[in-house]
Amino acid sequence: MRKAQGNNIRRNSIIWVDLGARKGHIQSGCRPCIVVSCNKANKHAPVYTVIPGTTQYEKADFPVHFMLKPDDVEGYLKKNTVFLAEQICTIDAEQVLSVAGNITSREAINIVDVILKRQLELGA
Repeated sequence: MRKAQGNNIRRNSIIWVDLGARKGHIQSGCRPCIVVSCNKANKHAPVYTVIPGTTQYEKADFPVHFMLKPDDVEGYLKKNTVFLAEQICTIDAEQVLSVAGNITSREAINIVDVILKRQLELGA
C-alpha cells in the first residue's frame, strides 16, 4: 500500500481509512473503503464520500451489501471484503491512511453503482 496523496484518490479507489470511534453498529476503526464521490470533487475538495468495508462475510446477505474479491482490484485487497452501502459516509482527507488500489473489474464497478442507486433510491 502507498501513502495517500490527494490527486491519486479517484472514484472506485480502495483506501484505508481511520473512521475513529463510533457507537452502536456504525463501522469504526481502520478499514478499507470504496471512494464513491465524483472525481471532480475528489480532486478539489478536502473530503471524500466512501462506503466502509468489513471481512465479516455473514454481512454479505443484505440488499445493499456487496463483496469485492482481491481479483476485482488492481493493487492490494488482501481478503474478500463486504462493503456496506447503508453506511456511506463523508470523511476528511486527514482520515485517509493509504491507497490500496482501484477497482478494475467492470462487473464490480457496475455492482457498486447498482447498490448505491438501491441505497439512495435513485431512479426507482
